[in-house]
Amino acid sequence: MVTEIGIMYSKIDHLNNLGTVKFNGELAYTYPLSGPEWDELVSKSKFALGSDRSDATYAPDFGKFKTGKIALQDHSTDVKFRI
Repeated sequence: MVTEIGIMYSKIDHLNNLGTVKFNGELAYTYPLSGPEWDELVSKSKFALGSDRSDATYAPDFGKFKTGKIALQDHSTDVKFRI
């Protein structure tokens, strides 16, 4: 999949428990924000207890809060944020 610079984004729909990822305006992936499928995804991620990934960061409450703040992170590359 080829992504044009600056045209990939994600969206979260809390009312319908749905996260989506789009590339160049095309739907690429959807995922639940909570529930059994979400728990399974987290259990296989770097945030799971006992993860053997080199970037493992155990976070027992990852993805469990329904309210809070959103942090935006830049990884030393060009980045744009929109509301």
